[in-house]
Parts: sequence; structure tokens; C-alpha cells
Amino acid sequence: MTTNQAAELASQDDMVSRRVQEDYQLLEDAFAEHIRSGQQNGTVPGSVDAVATASALVTAFSGFQLAVRANMDRARLRRALEHFMAPLQVPQRQ
Repeated sequence: MTTNQAAELASQDDMVSRRVQEDYQLLEDAFAEHIRSGQQNGTVPGSVDAVATASALVTAFSGFQLAVRANMDRARLRRALEHFMAPLQVPQRQ
């Protein structure tokens, strides 16, 4: 289901609302699993809260979808995405 459909229909239809919640939970679970995997192999800092970060990623994804559809400046989107993802990166050793 797209972000637009979720926004327009979920507040009016219980079945759609449940579907949106289920879809978001599936995405959160997948992101959390990948974050934990990254923590285990050292590519994601161990201090990152996998569940909270997964929830934030799913929420931000909807906003990015809307921004792309609204033709927001790509440089602005890239800057925002890089800032959002920075805490997930392990600092490079010099």
C-alpha cells in the first residue's frame, strides 16, 4: 500500500488501518533484523537501538516517498538521508 493510500484511507477504514499497521510492522521487523545483523558483523554500531531505529526508518521512508513525489530538490533529499543514516555508520579507523 502506498503512503498516499494509507494517509487517505486508514483513518476511515478499519481493515485498511490494520493492513497499514501490518505492513509497517513487517518493514520494522525487517529493518531491525538487518540492523542487528550489521551489529553482529561490525558494520553498525552496537549502541544503536535496533527497534527504535527501525521504527524511525519506516516513518522517515513515508516522508521521503512524499518528498520524491513532490519533486523536492534531490540535493536536499540526499543531505537529509545522509544525516538520518549517519548514526548507523561505524566510524572509520585512521
